[in-house]
Amino acid sequence: MTKAQKDRYERYIQAFKVQDVPLVESLVQTLACLEIEEEALQAVVDKLGTTYETPSGQRKQNPEWQQLKEDRARKAQIIGKIHALIASDVQQSDPLGELMDELD
Repeated sequence: MTKAQKDRYERYIQAFKVQDVPLVESLVQTLACLEIEEEALQAVVDKLGTTYETPSGQRKQNPEWQQLKEDRARKAQIIGKIHALIASDVQQSDPLGELMDELD
């Protein structure tokens, strides 16, 4: 991981409070790397546009634009999986119930 990816990963791990949840940590790591790549691709697309013209005059889609669209689709899937895992983890955790069990 680059420094930017590692910084983003650590920021998300702290924000999501998911230390020691291996699958979520892996998804967050992938998300961090994907977002840094997305930002770099967006900079290229901002500079060059979404299409280019071939020598024969045809307009074609820039590969960076295609990759950016694919990255955004993957990002949406990853965020959905993280949300589902965190939500199921929160539902499985019942601190009040655990306290009541200890008091009984």
